[in-house]
Amino acid sequence: GKAMLRLDGKPLVAMVVEALVNSPSIGDIYVVGQEAYLKKSVEDYGRGRAVTIKQGSNLVENVMLGYERARKESRTPYALVLSGDMPLLTPTEIENFIQKSDYRVVDCTVAFSPQSSLLPFEVYGIHMGCIYFREFTGRIANMMIVNLEEVKNIHHLRKIYELRYQRHLLNYFRLVGEIMRTASSRPTLIWLSFFGQMGLKCDRFGLRWLARRLSGFAPVGAFERAVGEIFGTKVRAWCPKTSFGALDVDNQQDLDVFKKHFPEFRAFVEKNLSG
Repeated sequence: GKAMLRLDGKPLVAMVVEALVNSPSIGDIYVVGQEAYLKKSVEDYGRGRAVTIKQGSNLVENVMLGYERARKESRTPYALVLSGDMPLLTPTEIENFIQKSDYRVVDCTVAFSPQSSLLPFEVYGIHMGCIYFREFTGRIANMMIVNLEEVKNIHHLRKIYELRYQRHLLNYFRLVGEIMRTASSRPTLIWLSFFGQMGLKCDRFGLRWLARRLSGFAPVGAFERAVGEIFGTKVRAWCPKTSFGALDVDNQQDLDVFKKHFPEFRAFVEKNLSG
């Protein structure tokens, strides 16, 4: 998969493992995926602290498999969940999330990268569509801290993950249908999904001024409460002033850009995270 694409002489997953190994707050590391492809990279860069686990049928199952393994060997119920294709991930980014997000006040904290951190990459052809909330504008940063023991409705998470690509209009209507299956959160989530979709469309077509106007109808607190009700747990969206976690590799064009500008990108990220 994407995690095994090579950049700067390494598979993308190796860069993620390296960042985790060099993060003081991280304990054991579990990489879930195709073991035959991942095993060598994990062993080479994991310094004996990372192991591979055979993947399930989708991302949600993979998270569950990794979490179940971690709980057998860890005292804390919280786990940091990351994507395997984050070439600009750094230990500083990870530590900021763990130390500053106050994740223990809820059962699931989802990290966002603010639009201001992503805009400098647009001149290189990397456009990251953002969600326009009243309080902030950002893109989900491929990182969350979760206590899955408190997530009661995991089946909803599986279904919603299958419908995650909202550029496909049919998926949007399917998502609304899935929302309709929930209880009292239905009106709020349908309202939020509509304005979220409109914001994404405006952003895509360069109408950011309109997306910002619409954001007034999408408070992040309503999103947290409604999503928390669906999953049966407490959810928080955390968006710092600076974050680059959302910068993953979605296609060959993005990979080509990263290959051409990687040292420049890396220096930019490290400078801004340390500032």
